[in-house]
Amino acid sequence: IDSAYCQYIIDTFSACTGRCDNHECLTSNKTCTQLCLENYDQLKAEIDAEIQSLVTELSALYSTTMNTNDEYNQYLGASYISVLSSASVKASVNVKLYTLIAFFFLMILCCGGAVVLGRIGDIIQYIFYTDHLTELSNRAHFDKHLASLDKKLLDDGTVYSVVNIENIGDINKQFSREVGDGVIKLFATYLKEAFAKTETEIIYNGNATFVILSKDSDTITVEDILKLFGIRLDDRDEHKQVQIEYGVGIAQTSLETKKARKLFTAALSNKKPFVSEPIEE
Repeated sequence: IDSAYCQYIIDTFSACTGRCDNHECLTSNKTCTQLCLENYDQLKAEIDAEIQSLVTELSALYSTTMNTNDEYNQYLGASYISVLSSASVKASVNVKLYTLIAFFFLMILCCGGAVVLGRIGDIIQYIFYTDHLTELSNRAHFDKHLASLDKKLLDDGTVYSVVNIENIGDINKQFSREVGDGVIKLFATYLKEAFAKTETEIIYNGNATFVILSKDSDTITVEDILKLFGIRLDDRDEHKQVQIEYGVGIAQTSLETKKARKLFTAALSNKKPFVSEPIEE
């Protein structure tokens, strides 16, 4: 169809119209109009000039249309932006004030974090290695202490002592568990008072047993301190109605052994019984 249409157009302008003599156009490169019109060249030149003028005008109009379209698009973009940003902005926020507040907040947070990190050892010690009845180090702490000394030798001036309440079970049965706990707390208080001026660590090892670790001391000094402890216990202000049976064992490195576990065992083996009688009021 396209080929036939194109051929139709060609024939329309090149086929013989019958105006020429004896179909002269068929043997010539000119059309009937070119052969018949004497002023054909002049007419063609005028028509070409008019067509060129029309093309120039159309090009100018097209250029004007494109410029107008660009300006209109810019206008539309500006109008959309003005709608989106119609809210007015005012400098109502005091930036310096809020910066200062943030600075102090961060300082407090950092200082608090540093304090917590610095005290984390004490927190762990209190939670895991402190007996909350006596406020002394507990058995877990003593086990850790012995484990740290397994491959070490103790100094000559180290003395291990053991003090335990032998009849704590009878006290709990005869009076109450609260009274038994009170007697344990009483022992803890009096032992801390007795050894306050010495380089000593007192540990509550559970089962009403106290372990006393003394440095730069000797058996005679520790015996004297524990005798004073016994005197204070006999003159106690609380639980006067209770008879307290307790044992005391002492072992020194220079006389026994320099291994921590063996020294503790020796202190248990050297334990002697004592009785603090009830006090009549």
